[in-house]
Amino acid sequence: MFKNLIFSFMAINFFGFTTSYAREDIEGSKDHPMISRYEGSYIRGYEHYDYDRLTFYTKKDGNLEEIEPEGKAMRILYFLPAEGLSVLQVQRNYQQALTDGGFEMVYECFGGKDEIPRDIYRDFDTISGDYSKNVFTGKDQSYFFAKLSQEDGDVYISAHTLPGEWAVEC
Repeated sequence: MFKNLIFSFMAINFFGFTTSYAREDIEGSKDHPMISRYEGSYIRGYEHYDYDRLTFYTKKDGNLEEIEPEGKAMRILYFLPAEGLSVLQVQRNYQQALTDGGFEMVYECFGGKDEIPRDIYRDFDTISGDYSKNVFTGKDQSYFFAKLSQEDGDVYISAHTLPGEWAVEC
């Protein structure tokens, strides 16, 4: 059995955010032990499996490529406060924390829907339980994929950060 740890998270930075959702972590969720959440954020979607496979994206010879490591898996959907945060600021904060922890940045991209792997959106719809939103808003989106090689198994982390303008009453 693989001893890989695989972790993917999405951070949504809300602008013009009005909602009746509670701004607290959903029941049973928790942060990944290797990286802390951005200050002021809360968990809106969460999945954890003792053994599963997640898809990560990188580029090889200019083409988008998928890799699917298997192991202990976790996916988290964070909602972040909107005041004064840019997508770049959030991404760089996470990248710096991971680099300081020994991770290698394998791939990163910025931009609109044509530059970000589209399957990421569908994957996070399933853990948020909300299929009604159009996440293809704005050009300020980011994705990165990082890896930490260890003797007892590799750790893979990806993050997708995007702005959102949702007005929801539930």
